[in-house]
Amino acid sequence: MTEKIRTTGNQIKIAKRYTIRYSKAGVSQYADFNEDQYGKINNNHFSPSWVKTSEIPSLKHANTIHEILEIIKAFSGGRAEIILINGQIPEYYYDDEIKKDIKKRSEIVEQVIAIECLKFFLKNIVPILIKNNWFISTSWMNTPVIIHKNEDNEWDNVNSKELQYIEYICYKLISAFGLYEGNVNFRQEHSEPSIDGFAQLIKYVPDDILRGTKLLVEVE
Repeated sequence: MTEKIRTTGNQIKIAKRYTIRYSKAGVSQYADFNEDQYGKINNNHFSPSWVKTSEIPSLKHANTIHEILEIIKAFSGGRAEIILINGQIPEYYYDDEIKKDIKKRSEIVEQVIAIECLKFFLKNIVPILIKNNWFISTSWMNTPVIIHKNEDNEWDNVNSKELQYIEYICYKLISAFGLYEGNVNFRQEHSEPSIDGFAQLIKYVPDDILRGTKLLVEVE
């Protein structure tokens, strides 16, 4: 049972990353080790603090995480254990049934959130856009933006002050779901508060429904 963390070019794939906690010099210390797809540790060294370099045991002949753990246990007087595998506690990492159960329930929640975000968009955001003759497009950075025709009849971004209400109510909804990414500071000295609510809401709106609103515009 392995979980690939990354693949870089033709380098060996990292299948597992172990974190070992051990006690030395009266403090808890930590060491991370990478295991490849063949079960071999490829960074067999560690750097404990508060000890002389000459006291640090060599791990160069240790090929597996269990061999490394035994050496570190001897070094720390038996006070060493694997506390994480790929960022997960070992009991959870090896419990496939609980993982499946959590995944199933999380997918249900994700579906509910997606439906509610879509309903919110259609009920609350679309009428504002239509009323103001605003449209949705994509910026050169490939992020969703709200645009309108300016005085020269050219497409232009709607300014942040005018968009604040839309951004804020989207931010409140996404935050209510506990999914808002980033922080909002309403006490800016020289600019409007930076709120990214609309962009985070719109990703829950399917493209076909967005096109059906007639509000999606592609600007060259």
